[in-house]
Amino acid sequence: MNGWRENGIGYSILLGGRESLECVFGDGEGENELVAKLKETLLSTEILNGQLVARYEIVAEENEKRRLRIGELERLKNDMFEELKLKNENLERLEKDMFEELKLKDVENQILVEELGRVR
Repeated sequence: MNGWRENGIGYSILLGGRESLECVFGDGEGENELVAKLKETLLSTEILNGQLVARYEIVAEENEKRRLRIGELERLKNDMFEELKLKNENLERLEKDMFEELKLKDVENQILVEELGRVR
């Protein structure tokens, strides 16, 4: 407590930073009133802090769920990329095999044409 105010009828209590709690006594009010107000303020602060902690825990839990989901999506993306890469390799191999088959058929056709030319 900082002490009495200049007029002698209250306390100014620093709460931290620039905030302060000022209690002013009127006629007939005493230190018990200050204590009651302080208890009420502390209880309100404690309730607010409890609510903030609960909210923080909820947000932390939601963030953890999101981190897990992001990890799951990353694995899925990587799996899909690997699958696409394999399919692309298979397609390239198939295309190469088909090209080789066409070359063989072309050679066979040329041989047949040459044989037909000789027969005639």
